[in-house]
Amino acid sequence: MSMRRVRDRSHTWSFSFRLLIVVLFFASPARTQTSAPSTLQSPGIVNGTVVDETGTAIAGAKVSLTHSGTSAGMDVLSSADGHFSYPGVPAGPFRLTVSSPNFANRTLSGVLEPGGVLNLPPVRLTLTIGNIDVDVTVTRVELAEQQLKEQTQQRLLGVLPNFRVSYRPDAVPLTGRQKFKLTWKSVTDPTRFVSAALVAGIQQARNDFSGFG
Repeated sequence: MSMRRVRDRSHTWSFSFRLLIVVLFFASPARTQTSAPSTLQSPGIVNGTVVDETGTAIAGAKVSLTHSGTSAGMDVLSSADGHFSYPGVPAGPFRLTVSSPNFANRTLSGVLEPGGVLNLPPVRLTLTIGNIDVDVTVTRVELAEQQLKEQTQQRLLGVLPNFRVSYRPDAVPLTGRQKFKLTWKSVTDPTRFVSAALVAGIQQARNDFSGFG
């Protein structure tokens, strides 16, 4: 009777040991599967270059990256050669916004593989004409030329030329060429010939110079 109990106990222990091995065998893959998702979500890197329409690098351009509607980190600035790098980007779709003074903003989208390094094609920014400030400096010769045009339009009573007088308080001196141009304009004005002919006719009619015969 005691031998039978010993056999039953050994059979029970053998069955329990086998059952434990089976449980451990099926439990080990489960631990492997739970660690897999963490590997799939490993972040990656996004690299790129910012250039203008001519292909010239733009330094100091602001690059903002969003992932699933949230910011992926601090904004980065492009280097002197226009290059930028955005580390620690989560895997999946993302949106990149690039901006720079005097240029229109550019937005593009992409998908980053887990733990991958994505090298984007050059991001080209378009120049905005409305934001460009152009300083135009007028030389003294150009100012004198404008003054000369104003003077050659001056006429007393709308008929007689009054080209040699400037009514501008800030008038600049004329060059030698401009003075010659002003004199020639004054001498060859048609009213000069008409007034000379009119005065000569009156003097002739009155015989003011009778001594000439």
